[in-house]
Amino acid sequence: MKTAQLSGSVRANVGKKDAATLRREGRVPGVLYGTGEQTHFSVKRIDIEKIVFSPDVYNIELDIDGKKANAIIRELQQHPVKDTVQHVDFLEVTDQKPVKIGLPVRLEGSSRGVMAGGKLMQVFRKLNVVGLAKDLPEAIVLNIAPLRIGHSIRIKDVQLPGSSQNPRFMYLIFDTETTGLPKDWNAPITDTDNWPRVVQIAWQLHDSMGQVIEHKDFLIKPEGYDIPYDAERIHGISTELAEKHGESLESVLKEFNNALGKATFVVGQNIGFDINVLGCEFVRCNQETPMTSMPVLDTCTEVTAELCKLPGGRGGRYKLPTLTELHQFLFGERFAEAHNATADVEATTRCFFELIRTEIFTEEQLQQGGSYIQDFKAFNPKPIGFIGLKHLNLKAESEKLKTKEDTSISQETIDENRKRLTD
Repeated sequence: MKTAQLSGSVRANVGKKDAATLRREGRVPGVLYGTGEQTHFSVKRIDIEKIVFSPDVYNIELDIDGKKANAIIRELQQHPVKDTVQHVDFLEVTDQKPVKIGLPVRLEGSSRGVMAGGKLMQVFRKLNVVGLAKDLPEAIVLNIAPLRIGHSIRIKDVQLPGSSQNPRFMYLIFDTETTGLPKDWNAPITDTDNWPRVVQIAWQLHDSMGQVIEHKDFLIKPEGYDIPYDAERIHGISTELAEKHGESLESVLKEFNNALGKATFVVGQNIGFDINVLGCEFVRCNQETPMTSMPVLDTCTEVTAELCKLPGGRGGRYKLPTLTELHQFLFGERFAEAHNATADVEATTRCFFELIRTEIFTEEQLQQGGSYIQDFKAFNPKPIGFIGLKHLNLKAESEKLKTKEDTSISQETIDENRKRLTD
């Protein structure tokens, strides 16, 4: 990477008022992380904007009142209208600790496809990579000369020495909502009378560094059954709602199989239940699936029970945590819309990656060697947040349909009233 020098001064006071004063004076407040303690300082706006508004990525040699450190820009805040830099977070880098950074993608050569009349589309201007700062190049250079019309260069085909930008495996995190519970928890999935029906499924596909690749959710149209009221009270999905907005089971299972084809692991909270009920649906539709033979990672185990230390388990042991309890323990807050599969998947995903980041899951469990967890932590120095899905209030939507049905007047009633008026 290129190198840039930047001088700063330690801030005497930390707070919004002090930050506003600095900005009026043409300076930008910043924080240096990664040294075990945070250093609050400020730099000249003109100096930092020369670095920020450049297509290059820099290893920045910081000088903060004589204290020197090598750093990269971790996060940046800009004015929503003026686009000026408002705040900068820096991450100190060393020769031993890998960092996550977005390297610019540069194209070289003349594509044969373009010369033949085609158009070139560049999807990514930057690619996130993980590696030692000293080993990373200034940019990812791709030779497009061999590309003909219809050809492409995929991320997984890009080789970059010194980095781990190519995720070789993916996690599929999923959750279901059902018509109830099985009569026998130990019954095989071929026992179609035992396992409940799936009325909603949601999933998120993430690469090995936690980046979301796809997310989908479906209500499933009930064919030959009704959703019991006791189940509706839990997840809010009524028979009427599923019939109106649901997709056919066969089409949803095909979509899910497509996602499974991209994944290495299936992940979930008490995932055994979801695998069984969904596996039974595959049996009912006479569809094959790789799901039942894939490696499984569960966030609801004796390990997370020991982590949360909630009383009430069998034999004096700690109880297995619910998803809400696990999320509360890991992040100190609950999450909204529990028992909506989309919300549950988001929360499960966040918990799962935090269990990797805090090394509760081991590299052996993740079937990874070397420095995978350290690379993951460098790529995600802070807990991964929600991806920002909007969750439909299923109970409210079901109630709307019922209200419409209750307030509507049938044709039979209208005819009866007309008859009374004419008699």
